[in-house]
Amino acid sequence: MDNLVTSYYLKYHRVASTKEIAILDAGCGTGFQTLALARANPGSRVIGIDLSEKSIELARARLQYHNCQDVEFRVLNILDLPQLGLEFDYINCDEVLYLFPDPAVGLQALKSVLKPNGIIRANLHSALQRADLYRAQAAFRLIGLFDQNPEDTEVAAVQTMMKSLPRWVNVKERTWRSQLEQAEATESMKSNQIVVDTAAEKCVFSPRPPYCSYSNFRITVLD
Repeated sequence: MDNLVTSYYLKYHRVASTKEIAILDAGCGTGFQTLALARANPGSRVIGIDLSEKSIELARARLQYHNCQDVEFRVLNILDLPQLGLEFDYINCDEVLYLFPDPAVGLQALKSVLKPNGIIRANLHSALQRADLYRAQAAFRLIGLFDQNPEDTEVAAVQTMMKSLPRWVNVKERTWRSQLEQAEATESMKSNQIVVDTAAEKCVFSPRPPYCSYSNFRITVLD
C-alpha cells in the first residue's frame, strides 16, 4: 500500500490530497519502495533514509534513472530522525522494525516525527511461523559462522551447507529456495536481508520466505 490516499480513506473515510505532503521511507535500502511511494503520491515530498551509504548511493541512482526529481535521500539511523527537523504525514517502514532488539523503540522513533493524524505503515513477522528460521540461525551460530558481520565467505558457506542437505530435511524444506544456491545470488542474499546481523538476532535466511506469514499494520496518532 504505497499511497497515502488509500490509507487515509480507510482510516478517516475522506479523500486526502497528495499535494505538498511529506512522506518518509524509513530504511529505504536501494530505493525500490521509495520509487513506488514517489509515483503513487504525485506532488508530495519524499525522503528516504538508510544506515547504508552504499544503499543510499544506489537509491539515488535508481530514482535518477526513473527521472524522479522530488525525492531526497539521507544516510541516517531511524533513532536519529529528530535531527531532520521535519514531521511526516505518511511513514513507510518496510522490513525494518523486526530487526530492532526492541521493535517498540524503533516505532517510538517513527512516532516522534509523525504529524497529528499521520499514518505509519510497517510490518512485523510471526515468531511462530519463523520457528524453523530461528533453529537454523541457532545452528549456524553454534559453529561460529556468524561471529562477525556476514560477508561473501559466510554467505558461500551457507549456500554450500544448504545445498548439501537432502530436500526432505525440514530446515531446507521450510527455509530455502534453490535460486539461492547460485553463485550470483550472493549480493541478492545480502541486499535482501538473507544474511542480517543485529544485536538481537543473526538472521541467516530470507525474512519473508513463501510459507512465512507476516502482518502489515497502520498506526494513526491522534492529538
